[in-house]
Amino acid sequence: MTEFEAASLLATYVQAGVALLVGLVQCALIAYGLKPMRQGARYRDQQHEETMLALQQQGEGLRALIERTVQR
Repeated sequence: MTEFEAASLLATYVQAGVALLVGLVQCALIAYGLKPMRQGARYRDQQHEETMLALQQQGEGLRALIERTVQR
């Protein structure tokens, strides 16, 4: 193997190693970013449930008010 071939082979291995490292860093950043997204989704789900409960209670109150108004 000539010196040029050895250098080319080494450069190929270095390039593959850098590509692997970049890929692993990208995967780690994506995983790190998914955690706050999941927390945000849970928080929005909780807010949605609270809002729907409040709307249901408001609707029941309005129905009761309408029934009392109609009875008079």
